[in-house]
Amino acid sequence: MTTRRSKSRRAVLAGVIGLGLGALLIGVAAIAENWDALAQEISFLVAFSALPVGIVAAFPDTRHHMQTALFVAGGGLAVLVAMFLIRLGWLTRQEPVIKIGVSLPFSVDRSDANPMYDAVKQALASMPGGGRQVSDPRVAGIIGPFNSGVAVSEIPVTTKAHIALISPAATADCLTDPRFADSRCDVAKLGTGSYFRVATPDSVREKALADYLWSSWQEQHLATTPKVVIYEESGPKAYTFSNSSAERFSEAWMQHTSVAPAVYPLADASSDDDVRVSLRKLTFTPDIILYAGVGSVGPKLYQAAAQLRGLSNAIFVGPGSLENAEYAGYINHANGGALYAVDFAAVASSDTNNPPDLSRFQEPRLYSAIAYDAARICLLAIQRVLDQHHSALDNFAFRSRIALAARPFRLGVENSFRTQVVDKIAWLNTQVAGSITYRGVTGTYSFNNNDAKGAAGVTISTYVVASHTWKQVSLDPHSGNPP
Repeated sequence: MTTRRSKSRRAVLAGVIGLGLGALLIGVAAIAENWDALAQEISFLVAFSALPVGIVAAFPDTRHHMQTALFVAGGGLAVLVAMFLIRLGWLTRQEPVIKIGVSLPFSVDRSDANPMYDAVKQALASMPGGGRQVSDPRVAGIIGPFNSGVAVSEIPVTTKAHIALISPAATADCLTDPRFADSRCDVAKLGTGSYFRVATPDSVREKALADYLWSSWQEQHLATTPKVVIYEESGPKAYTFSNSSAERFSEAWMQHTSVAPAVYPLADASSDDDVRVSLRKLTFTPDIILYAGVGSVGPKLYQAAAQLRGLSNAIFVGPGSLENAEYAGYINHANGGALYAVDFAAVASSDTNNPPDLSRFQEPRLYSAIAYDAARICLLAIQRVLDQHHSALDNFAFRSRIALAARPFRLGVENSFRTQVVDKIAWLNTQVAGSITYRGVTGTYSFNNNDAKGAAGVTISTYVVASHTWKQVSLDPHSGNPP
């Protein structure tokens, strides 16, 4: 009897040691294949397997209880394996599908988010088989975010998950360029492995605006320097974009004059009264008011300035969000000075005989157009990866089913497919073997350090009071200089 028990104990101990060694080998393979989540799950199994071995060695009298516990654990593991196999068998009968995510400000900037979302859906519908309902929870790409401050939070997460994040709107230079790093936004800490920006960054956009405003002022007020005030929006949502926009404009403006713009803070949820109080705090009468922010505060600021003596003739400049129809009520009946909006994109085609069809997009159409381009780039990259030959164990269908069947455990087997998608986007329009080619509505993009570096161009528009419409000023949109 004693001999049998001894053999049984040795067998149990050998089994535990074998399980630990096997888990360790799988963990090493997972790390080599960049299956980060799988490596974490395996590391848990290794620790779990080593625990009973250590207990048995330290307390020999506990062997019988440990053996019982191991049998129970083995039974539980068998149940989990059975559940996994049943779910896997059911999933093999389902068609594998891919989900494209969107990260847009539907709750706070709905008028900016809706046109972009509609354009993403149009891009999906334009693909072969596009527009079907998706049920796969494994996301291969995300279009967004709109706000630079949100990008600061999302980039580390999507980079770790190997998900392509393509932003059609986040313009802060610090997201991709270490020269513009600050305490809240530093690309060295964020990482750029899977983040791509198609929107023109602030360094290009604000320089085009500063050059245009200076040259326009000099045409009418030769050899004089206009007084400029910048209203910088505060708050966690607004800081990164607003701070970047204000600083890049100031740098570009100082290339023309030694008189720096004055900077005043303005809360991102300011009411009409808050805006008027802030304007009354000015210690001088500005010739140009620049609103470095997003949302409804800009239109409120313009309306309030138009109603104050001394400010009603001031030139007012803000982001492209001023063009949203939702803010027309603040603008249409305000008898203020010239009103300008600067966009982070422009229509790419200069051929007036064959212009891109923008009529299918919602206003602001440039927002829609650049979101459409971002979505098309992502979808073409996914399609190219799917079209490539893969082994039975390396294709998307197999990996997605394994990932689904193993939930709630995160195996990370989908990371291989995601990484291939990221690589295809990184090689866009480079003529590298297997790369994708795309000529967009707003530009022909290629990425240098994950940034298109202003390929989307710049558009500056002015508001025509008589017709209540926006009209593009005479500007070469892809050079940022007057013609």
